Amino acid sequence: MRLTLAFLLSVCLSVLGIGQTNLLKDARPEIPRGWKSDLQSLQAVPGAGAWTAFGSTEIRDVESRPTFITRNGGQFSQDVSVDRSNIGKYALLIGFGSSNRVFADNDITDHPYLYAYAMDSPGRIVAYLQGQHMLWESKAKNEWKCLYGVFVIPDKTSQMRFFLDSAQRNGTEHDGSESRIANPGLFVFASSAEADGFAAKYCSGQGN
Repeated sequence: MRLTLAFLLSVCLSVLGIGQTNLLKDARPEIPRGWKSDLQSLQAVPGAGAWTAFGSTEIRDVESRPTFITRNGGQFSQDVSVDRSNIGKYALLIGFGSSNRVFADNDITDHPYLYAYAMDSPGRIVAYLQGQHMLWESKAKNEWKCLYGVFVIPDKTSQMRFFLDSAQRNGTEHDGSESRIANPGLFVFASSAEADGFAAKYCSGQGN
């Protein structure tokens, strides 16, 4: 019987002793076979209803991973409620990325990255959660690498909008290459040290 990545992952995380709750829903979606879209408007994703998609997007298995795929500037996003008790704590944004496009220089076009908005109850952005280690940087096509960042949850935050996106450098056009993200997660911790420790286990536990 073929073991799924989700099952193997749950065993691995159990062995590592980390049972933190992922605030993202449908982080490992049921694959809607053959689903692909090029609509330039937000739409719900079949089989992953918590996510919305924009532009050239697809979900399919890549090396046995249920994977969110974007091309030509497409993106996935999900809104997550944040309890007031979590303000001042630390949010960990994490996932795995790969791309089939690399450059000899430091061009980042079509490389996957994570980012998020922290928003108040009217939906106004109070902080941009970006940078750190959330951009895929590799010289090897199709190499899976762990992406993550740790951020203080700012005052007035009532929700976060989590994005799975692909980068573009000024002057370099998208060419239809795949930007891939698998196993995304949003976790909350009391300290940055706890978040960093969890990230190290998450990366080592899901990297293969």
